[in-house]
Amino acid sequence: MANYRQRFAELISVILHPFLLAGIMWVYIPMQTPLVGWPFWRVIVLGYLFCLILPVGYLIAQKRLGRIDGLDIRVREDRNRHYPVFFALYVLQFLTFGLLKSPGIVLAFATAYVVNTLIYAFINRWWKISIHGAGVGGPAGALLFLTGGSAWWTMLLFPFLGWSRVHLKHHTVGQVIAGIGLGFMLVYFEFYFIS
Repeated sequence: MANYRQRFAELISVILHPFLLAGIMWVYIPMQTPLVGWPFWRVIVLGYLFCLILPVGYLIAQKRLGRIDGLDIRVREDRNRHYPVFFALYVLQFLTFGLLKSPGIVLAFATAYVVNTLIYAFINRWWKISIHGAGVGGPAGALLFLTGGSAWWTMLLFPFLGWSRVHLKHHTVGQVIAGIGLGFMLVYFEFYFIS
């Protein structure tokens, strides 16, 4: 039974991985939002390039070089040297969307990546906040904003993610709650004020 729980926790952790959820959100947002004069494919290509393909490619290269143990980067101190790379990618994405005069909602999403990465990197200097938590809380905040509250069901993912991260001993309960809560609030208000 313990082995089953371990595998289930690992499965939840993979399904709710921040990079995977980013991929889903970069498809969902342009599908649910009027992108006047902006092609749907452009949002997806740029979103996937800067938030999925390049970051995951970077992490895979780091793992092959033996600099990290996996895509999660479990050791808090190890995360500090990788945050600047993610921040640079997200700034480049934001600038690209800005130069191409993207719609407000797309710019809000790109802004969230820049601002929130800085905040999580700052917190990580002293405490290991759950990026998995932020990766679920953020999209839930975005979806609640975009749907006017009808996507409340996304919050049902919170206890599953929390249980999996704590069961796998990657985070404490407090770290997961902080990640989910901060991710949710930041993205909700970023969408509210920017879009």
